[in-house]
Amino acid sequence: AHFRLETRTAHKVLSQHTASVTYDEIEGLVQRYLRMMARRPVRTASGPGIWLRPPLATTGEPIVRLPERVDLFPTAEENHAFYVLSATHAAGRWEYGTFEFRRSTYEARGFPTDGLAPGCPADGIVEFLEAFPNPLLAVGLFTMLDGIRIESRLRRDFPGLRPPLDRLSPVYASRATATAAERLPEELIEALFLVSIGNVPPGSLPPR
Repeated sequence: AHFRLETRTAHKVLSQHTASVTYDEIEGLVQRYLRMMARRPVRTASGPGIWLRPPLATTGEPIVRLPERVDLFPTAEENHAFYVLSATHAAGRWEYGTFEFRRSTYEARGFPTDGLAPGCPADGIVEFLEAFPNPLLAVGLFTMLDGIRIESRLRRDFPGLRPPLDRLSPVYASRATATAAERLPEELIEALFLVSIGNVPPGSLPPR
């Protein structure tokens, strides 16, 4: 097994001049992995871009969107591991209750709804976030903050994930972060991204 892992990168570099990993290569493995982790059928699809924390799935359609290609790292093994981390984070949303949220329960407990659009029959977390005056900001903040919660649980329950998270996440953050626009909400999301994924100490964040 070790020999196969060591030679995978060498074979790809020699034959294709790349150590990137594509969604087509990883699809079957990731689907089986997600089914085991989430304990339910979960569909996957690919999209442009690279992300560690996949976009939120809608309540009615459990689908995990993964990058079309990962080529952030010098070896196929690392790019493969990044796919697994992304899928693991998505599965953690089911395992650790992200999709158990219901707006009807939230309102029944008397939490504030000022400024929110009226509810709809589907009252899951995605629909709740879309009801905010700035849905993109709401989704961005929630994805970051919920991601911190999920990663903490994953590190606790699956110690084997800690080394790849510690090794790959900062590299991803350093290469994937776009400079935020000079507006407070975007700066806040970028700061959360750098601290929660890039392991950047708050005191070392770029001055604003």
